[in-house]
Amino acid sequence: MSFITDHLLRITDTFEGLEPLPAFLRAYFRQYPKLGSRDRRALSEAAYIYYRVRRFYQAAMPTDMVVKHGYALCQSQNAFLAKMLGISPDAQVEAVAVPEIVTPVGVALSDGIT
Repeated sequence: MSFITDHLLRITDTFEGLEPLPAFLRAYFRQYPKLGSRDRRALSEAAYIYYRVRRFYQAAMPTDMVVKHGYALCQSQNAFLAKMLGISPDAQVEAVAVPEIVTPVGVALSDGIT
């Protein structure tokens, strides 16, 4: 496990959503002044990827796997983050079956919507 994934796990375990993510990350990075700008940029992007795509994956899926899958879904360009996660920067996402949106029975749609 790289130090990036270690910090990412700390961030996702600690962040409770009581304050905006940028404010939380700023305070988190103040606690770890040895993290360089490249590290902070990669961690920030990984945290944003995680919170953007987390709801689309099973709860049991590990944080680093969610970020690995989300890297391509979010079209990230951060080569350092890709290297730290152990993925190819030009990774492709596997096709996933998307369920059809079903209109609840008995609900009338507005005019012009089918």
